[in-house]
Amino acid sequence: MIRGRTARGAAIAALTLAIAWVLGRIHWPESVGLAVSALSGRLGGLGIEDTEDLFMILCFVVAFCAAVAIVTLFGRRRGTVRPTEIRN
Repeated sequence: MIRGRTARGAAIAALTLAIAWVLGRIHWPESVGLAVSALSGRLGGLGIEDTEDLFMILCFVVAFCAAVAIVTLFGRRRGTVRPTEIRN
């Protein structure tokens, strides 16, 4: 049971980092940058550094949600494929 939780946690961490890295490498349209900049300003951001920090946080949040969904779906599928044991 603990091994399973540890493996799921490691999978979520690895997928989060990989997906966040990919999201950070995408050349986003200008409208996305303007939206993040406007959101940063509404949250009290003062400059480009705050906007970049907010963008990085948003990338990690999206990546984490995607990683949890992937690991959950994989676990459920794996659970349905497992052969059942008949115990006497």
